[in-house]
Amino acid sequence: MATNTLLPKVGMSGLFAAIAPYDKLINSMLEYRCVSVTNINALIAAGQDPLTDVYLFSEDTEDNYNLDVSVDRALVTLQAGAGELVVVPSHKLAGLPVTDGVRYVNTYLGVSLSAIAETTDLNALNVAIGQLVYEHLGVKPEIQAAVVGAPVIVSHDDHKRISQARTITTQTELSLRAKCEVLESANTELKQKLQLLETYIKDNVLT
Repeated sequence: MATNTLLPKVGMSGLFAAIAPYDKLINSMLEYRCVSVTNINALIAAGQDPLTDVYLFSEDTEDNYNLDVSVDRALVTLQAGAGELVVVPSHKLAGLPVTDGVRYVNTYLGVSLSAIAETTDLNALNVAIGQLVYEHLGVKPEIQAAVVGAPVIVSHDDHKRISQARTITTQTELSLRAKCEVLESANTELKQKLQLLETYIKDNVLT
């Protein structure tokens, strides 16, 4: 396989590929960024041990290491996100990074519920949120509840008043989803009445 003579510049990012044995270090679906390009002899002069840390670690040979030292080969350091650094001799890269494609990122939505009673059952809400996300994105989310900050304690009377006020709010201010369910129910009822009317007309008027 032909060796790569094009060096990536620091800051370049995209999909990288490498030649064996360094191909095992790179995930072909992860976006990597080039964080440094350093000649091997400069690393040795700085007291580092690229033979052990790069070549033998990657199951390369000492003969290849000695050859790269003789030509002062550049070593390219790559990093995916905040992950571990991957160091590859420049001629073992299969080419410059590929940037063509659609980036996918792990995404979290944070929903602040304000202060609620610690005993509040969130199971139904979790199910409803999961269904809403699935309907919009076609993915099934993992929903976890987390407590933020220190707890506060309110009296039983205050708790009762807060609960009553919030119950009234949920009953009077229907969400868009709840409004749709009400309209669908009304529409179904109208269809049933229309069907009965059509049946009556057919049996009593048109005969």
